[in-house]
Amino acid sequence: MHKPKKLFNFVAVLSLVITLLASTAIPASAGNAREAKADPRLLQMAQENPDATFMVIIQREVKNRNVNETNPEADVNNEGGRVKKQFKVIESFSAELTGKQILKLAKKRKVRWISADAPMVSAGGPGMETVRDEFQSLAYDGNAGTQMWSTDWSEGDSSGDAAISTADVGVFKVAQSSRCAGGSGYCLHIAPDIAGGYVYRQADLTGTVSVWLSLYRNNLLNAYQGGGFEKVQLQVSPNGGVSWITLATYSGIANQGAATDSFDISAYASANTRIRFTTPTVQNGVRYLYVDDIEIAFALSSLR
Repeated sequence: MHKPKKLFNFVAVLSLVITLLASTAIPASAGNAREAKADPRLLQMAQENPDATFMVIIQREVKNRNVNETNPEADVNNEGGRVKKQFKVIESFSAELTGKQILKLAKKRKVRWISADAPMVSAGGPGMETVRDEFQSLAYDGNAGTQMWSTDWSEGDSSGDAAISTADVGVFKVAQSSRCAGGSGYCLHIAPDIAGGYVYRQADLTGTVSVWLSLYRNNLLNAYQGGGFEKVQLQVSPNGGVSWITLATYSGIANQGAATDSFDISAYASANTRIRFTTPTVQNGVRYLYVDDIEIAFALSSLR
């Protein structure tokens, strides 16, 4: 699983400082060690994706500097996270943490506030906006988020065919199965029966920050006996399909079984961001990948 890297420069750091100082109207309850001292939008994402990795900014609670408790940096390292960069202008540092680590660290007395590592997020605004498909019916037009997708799911293959199947039949289809999220209902059913097939959907992510793609997957693909393996790739495009970046490969030897996967796609947010599943190889036997609850969650920039 590959995540885009964030590059810091003086302007980014300055923007971060201004944002943190302006938006750090921290609730009075944040002083209570039993309260989670973090952006509610970040807490929501951490709760929904406990095993996903997040880039965050952690502010130290200066007044508790001498409290008999480990420092936040030590807590990050002890929990298996990574301290990334120290900020001298304010008492803070950036780090990589999983959702469950964020939830634990947010209750430490030496932590003042945890926010997403995304400067220029609107302060005091609503929670994360979403485009989401829960596949609630046998159709390619599901909209279960706070915002609408730009398009329905569309299919094709490397030969240029406009469509290779419909929502209820073919390599890609919506199927009712116990393999879907929650053990029932509908979900996207992928059978790598052709090489070069794909299904994609597009969203307008203009003026967004902290953009996360998450999905439930149940990978039942298997390996070839001859040493190869069938696979399905999850990809993202920032330019309407002109170019694609692979986020994950699902196969008989990679990302097996059922889990929720999350990806930071902030670097690929645009007016025509696309996500797609593609089948670069043909499977051996009858095995499938099931995908459900596909969601892109994001915050709106204060410049939007």
